[in-house]
Amino acid sequence: MNRLVITFLFSVAVLSPLSASGWNIRRQGNTFIIQAGDFIRSIQIEGTHIRTTSLKVASNELLPGASPEMAFVISRAFPNRQPQRMETFDESQAVQSSAAFRNTDALEITASLFTFVDSLRWEDALALKSDEWSSCFNVLTPVISAPGKGITRLTLRVRGVDSDIIPDVSVALHYEIYDGYPAIRQWVEVVNNSSRWYKLDQLRLSLLPVGQILTDIIPLTPDDEAVEASIRSFSSRDGKYGLILGSEVPSATRLLDVRSGEMGYADSYFEWILKPAGRFVSEAVSYFAWHGTVETTPTAVSTPLDRCIESAYQQYLDNCLGVMANNADLRAPRYCTWSNYGEFITEEIARQIIPIAARCGFNTFQIDDGWQYDELGTEPDSKKFPTFDALCRLVAEENMHLGLWVSCFRSADSKDLRVLPYAMSLPPVKRLSGYGMGFAGDWRYYYAQDLVYLNDRYGAKYFKQDFTNIRLGDLAITHESNSRKESYLRALRGLLESQAMIREMSPDITTLISHEIYWGTPGVPCDLAVMKNVAFYHIPPNDYSGLGSGGKYRKQLVAEYASQCDPQQVRKELLTGCWNARQRYFAHRGLPLYMLEYYGAATANVGAALTTDIQDRQVCSFLMGAPVVYAGDLLSLTEENILHYKKRFDLLKQLHEKYNIYRHFQYSGVPRPTDEEWHWWGKLNEDGCGVVIVLRGSSGDSTRQINIPWVKTDKKYILKSLFAGKELGEFSGKQLHDGKLKLQLPTWGQEIIEVKTQKN
Repeated sequence: MNRLVITFLFSVAVLSPLSASGWNIRRQGNTFIIQAGDFIRSIQIEGTHIRTTSLKVASNELLPGASPEMAFVISRAFPNRQPQRMETFDESQAVQSSAAFRNTDALEITASLFTFVDSLRWEDALALKSDEWSSCFNVLTPVISAPGKGITRLTLRVRGVDSDIIPDVSVALHYEIYDGYPAIRQWVEVVNNSSRWYKLDQLRLSLLPVGQILTDIIPLTPDDEAVEASIRSFSSRDGKYGLILGSEVPSATRLLDVRSGEMGYADSYFEWILKPAGRFVSEAVSYFAWHGTVETTPTAVSTPLDRCIESAYQQYLDNCLGVMANNADLRAPRYCTWSNYGEFITEEIARQIIPIAARCGFNTFQIDDGWQYDELGTEPDSKKFPTFDALCRLVAEENMHLGLWVSCFRSADSKDLRVLPYAMSLPPVKRLSGYGMGFAGDWRYYYAQDLVYLNDRYGAKYFKQDFTNIRLGDLAITHESNSRKESYLRALRGLLESQAMIREMSPDITTLISHEIYWGTPGVPCDLAVMKNVAFYHIPPNDYSGLGSGGKYRKQLVAEYASQCDPQQVRKELLTGCWNARQRYFAHRGLPLYMLEYYGAATANVGAALTTDIQDRQVCSFLMGAPVVYAGDLLSLTEENILHYKKRFDLLKQLHEKYNIYRHFQYSGVPRPTDEEWHWWGKLNEDGCGVVIVLRGSSGDSTRQINIPWVKTDKKYILKSLFAGKELGEFSGKQLHDGKLKLQLPTWGQEIIEVKTQKN
């Protein structure tokens, strides 16, 4: 082994001027100071050792001591070759999957996973942490650059020169700050310029143990089953300062530790094979700092964390990470055929309900599973839909956009497999008559282009993408993955890449992916990776409240089972569905809520249970985000139901055009969601104009003090109850902060209050 000589190289770029007052990266001796406003991080260099020695928010230290930046394990292949993969298969190797519908849509795997054996061994595993790198790396090169307007980046790259431990392997740590945002975003790049094959695993992108100091930890997207939250807040005990940690690692491959705050990849689902001349660039993780006072309002407590989440953090997501939904048509409200018609949908039924959907005021009519000849592909079933082209034109003639359900499974005689016979993932995953396709191969490009074809041919503007095979792995020799564990991340990246391609090729298309295609059911919450690449996400679980206990009568026409139902019980279920939607939206409050589709408003009227009050509660509950999906038997709606939906949807359209209400959500300083007492939230723009949605549950006083802490104190506002059609008067912003507004509602009542200035 050659003796390592430590070399410390500084790029000339280190001497570049500060990017902005309070936002800069500078060198002080062997320490790099990253300053993003009141958020300051100190990274110390000793030879090639790299560690964070300080992390402060408004002078509050968040680390118990110095911490390494990142860690990973790297192993060599013996013999030195590419891992073997599957080229052929027989049916005995297939994994049988089927949808078993119970309380939620659950995926059952009815056969054990096929085991593929390769004689390749991974040996000489080397565990490396950034503060112990001198045994392998002896040259460190730092570079400070400005890759974009308002962006400053620090890169710390290490490599072993004249070292035979992991020769010609380099690691680069990247850190970015964005002018105006107290955030530090970071990722890792590993390059293999050697002739050897390596395996990378146990990758941690950040090891800062902020959870030891910031002990109040709250998930801002849900922790569901095998998939951890993508956003967590870590707060001080007094709630006055802390960090929001975010991971852009997709789905189940993500690790964001609930106790320490360690971020990286889940060991169970991640490894990466570094081929000669190979390169791995990780997803990014970020820290967003906040601090302020805990304020008592007339009805609740307003924390600096809540105020940060609903304002500054949302702006950071939009302006720095990117929110696909901001560049896409919301297509709201949308109607989906699934709950009562299911895969049994036919052209005859569709032709009956399309005019009803139009009369209700739906923007988009989405035909769910069942329109394809094999229930899986993208070619119409000519028996069930003999004039599919004409049917699609009918949707447009009724002034609605067409939506179609599609999956990532294809039958053996599909056009996909005729063009790309190697496109299925291996070992094969079977569902109905088809096979799961590989997003880690060229099929992802075919798939994206095929959806654009459906747009060109049938006028489809919205796609709901469903069914999963990604979590079962892919070892196909024609695909990019070198191992089953590597295929998880590759396929997830391929799925997200296909969505970005669709957007690039046809910006008028709106895409949605379901929780199932993203990993499995029931599970997985929306995350930052989805937010950046997909317009909408179908959050779990599917809610069939209003279709019998646990959705007992789903996939049936109401006329076939109405006599077997108690209308009062159905009414309770419909109310429960509204409450479930609000809870699920609130659990995702770290993300832009308008990109979330909660499947829970049942437009099915069983024994007159769907009253106009229930319709109003559906409209209000979905206004935590946007009313993006309704499903139910439209044939069961009364004329009153149809006219009332139209009235309310027209109102929402006017309000959104006027105030952009869907893209806002304020909840700080008011009661949290409940289905017993009162609670409310805001949909106000930057001027404090928009709407406030107020709901009363099963109890509470009939009259309630309503404070609106999100308006400007120096402005005057005119308020009106839109459901009641009643002028509420003029208030100063301070009066609304102080709770001078009082509102009266019956139990299970709701109201939308318009808040506007004189000029509006």
